Amino acid sequence: MSEFRIEEIDQEIEKVMKNPATSYWLRNTLSTALKRDPVKLASEAEVLAALLGKRADVIVKRDIEQAQENDTLTRDGRSYGHGD
Repeated sequence: MSEFRIEEIDQEIEKVMKNPATSYWLRNTLSTALKRDPVKLASEAEVLAALLGKRADVIVKRDIEQAQENDTLTRDGRSYGHGD
């Protein structure tokens, strides 16, 4: 069984934190996370990911439905939008 050593995982985290494309939020979250109980934090991160994932799914679905509705309205010759 291959196992990661903590140093390898910390190097991965460091690469993400130094990447210019990494958001301030993620950089700050990782920095703070390294100071907390890793087991409890991993559990909380799973809850956070699940909740935010569900929220993102709903928003994307809503936006797709709205875009499809707007496309249908355009093809039918009806107007839509703000103030129309």
